[in-house]
Amino acid sequence: MLKTSKLKYNDMIKLNDGFELVSHKEAEDDLKKLFYEAIDSDDFIWHIIKAQVGIGKTELYLDFIKNSSLRILIVVPTVKLKKEIRCDRAEPKGIYAIESPSIQEIKDDLPDEIWNDLQYLLNSGRSIIPYMKKRIRENDTSCSKEFKWYLRKREEFENFNGRVAVTTHKKLSTLSEEIIRSYDIIIVDEDIIFNHVIQNKGEITIPELKTLLKKISKTNPRNPLAKKIKEAITLAKTEQPFSLDEIEYSKKICDGIKVDCDIPAFCKATSFCLRKSSDDNGDNMSDDTKSEDTLVFMKPVEFPKDVKYIMLSATVNEEICNDYFGNTAIKFDNIEFINMCKPL
Repeated sequence: MLKTSKLKYNDMIKLNDGFELVSHKEAEDDLKKLFYEAIDSDDFIWHIIKAQVGIGKTELYLDFIKNSSLRILIVVPTVKLKKEIRCDRAEPKGIYAIESPSIQEIKDDLPDEIWNDLQYLLNSGRSIIPYMKKRIRENDTSCSKEFKWYLRKREEFENFNGRVAVTTHKKLSTLSEEIIRSYDIIIVDEDIIFNHVIQNKGEITIPELKTLLKKISKTNPRNPLAKKIKEAITLAKTEQPFSLDEIEYSKKICDGIKVDCDIPAFCKATSFCLRKSSDDNGDNMSDDTKSEDTLVFMKPVEFPKDVKYIMLSATVNEEICNDYFGNTAIKFDNIEFINMCKPL
C-alpha cells in the first residue's frame, strides 16, 4: 500500500498476485488464436472466452465477420450498444447489418397511458403485438405511426436472409428457435448471464398472489397453478430462498383474470425468495406508502442447444456458466470455458 500510494505518474509496480504479465500484442494474438479455434470447432456448444478488458474483442469478431461468408448474429447488452456496433463499428468496415427493433426506441414518442399498457402486457407475459395491431386498426393517431414502424422493423428482422444481424441479450431470449438456428454462429458480446438472465426477474406481492389464488380456485381449486401458489405462500413464511417444481401453463386457467405478473413465467420458475416489506424493519409508514411483502422469482431463460455460441467477456464466471449452460444429462458437456485471466 505504501509503495502504490507514492507511485509516480506513468510508473507501474507488479504485485505478487500469481499472474504472469505479457505484452498487449501477445495477449491479442492469444485471444485471436482461441477465437478462431472456437470458430473452426465442430462442437455446437457455448464457447466462452474470458479475456481482459481493452484487448480488442469487438474489433476481433468484426474483422472476422468482414472476411467471412457465414451468417452471424451479434448479441450485445443494450439497445445503445446495438446501434453503436451496427453504425459506428460495423459500417465503417463495410459490414452491412440489420438490427432488431426495441419498444424502448419509441417510448418517448408514445403517450404515458399507451406506454403503461405496453408495460402491463410485458409484465404479465403477454404479447404486445395484438394490442399494437388493434390500435393501428382503430387509427389511433397517438401511436399508430410508431407501432407501424415497430411492426415493419420486426418483420424485416425476422424474415432477414442476409449475412449479419445485431440484437440484444434480452431479445435473444425471446427469438424463436427457428430464427436462432438460421444463423451459423451466435457471437455474444459480454456476460449474458449477469446482464440478462440474473436480472430477468418477476415479482408479485403476497396480497396479489392470494387474490389470484381466490380467482383461479373458483373454476378449479385443484389445478396445478392453485397448488403451486399455495405452496409458495406457505414456504415464503419459513424458507428463504426456496424451490418449487415447474408446472405446465394453461391459458384456460387464467382466462379473464387480469394480474400484473408474468403467470407463464411463474409456472415455469423454480427459484423463489421473499422480499420483506420496509415496515417490517420498524419504519413508521402511512397506509398510503406502506409496502407489502413481495414474492420474487427468476424467470427461466432458455437457449436452443446444438447451436454454436461464442461469448467474449472480461467478467464472466466459470462456475456460474457451468451450472447454467452445463445443466445437461452429462454435466458440462454443453460448454467450453477458456480463462485468459487465470493466474499461474
